[in-house]
Amino acid sequence: MFPRPYALLIAVVLALPGCAERQRLLEVARAPTADRTLDAVLTESASPDGEAMAYHVHVVKAGGAVSGDPVARLVGARRGAASFGVNLAWASPRVLEVRYFDAAEARVDGEAVREAGTGLEVSLVPGIVDADAPRGVMRAKADAQASR
Repeated sequence: MFPRPYALLIAVVLALPGCAERQRLLEVARAPTADRTLDAVLTESASPDGEAMAYHVHVVKAGGAVSGDPVARLVGARRGAASFGVNLAWASPRVLEVRYFDAAEARVDGEAVREAGTGLEVSLVPGIVDADAPRGVMRAKADAQASR
């Protein structure tokens, strides 16, 4: 038999793939700048406590894959009474607005914003209701578009 420390290590290693699957980020929206040099990318995942959805905003080169730390993170964000998520809008080529009705937690990561590019500004804009947002989480919309 394995000594106890090894048994614990093996149990942790075997559990990790399940944890990674739960924290998988799914791209649910992408908004290009008017000059098409950057994309704001919204990903969705279960929050660490599993009670709400977490939304991560990344800024990448146009058409690029998501990498690095998100410039903003929101947990339990809603676009309306029964629709979850946020909307991304470029107010100018270097000013990104993250629009939503309310959220349990919302923050911008200044260090990630600086790393994303010079002159980039990210603003959280609460209190915006999106009357056209479908009910449910954004993943449902992404799944529906993928099946077309």
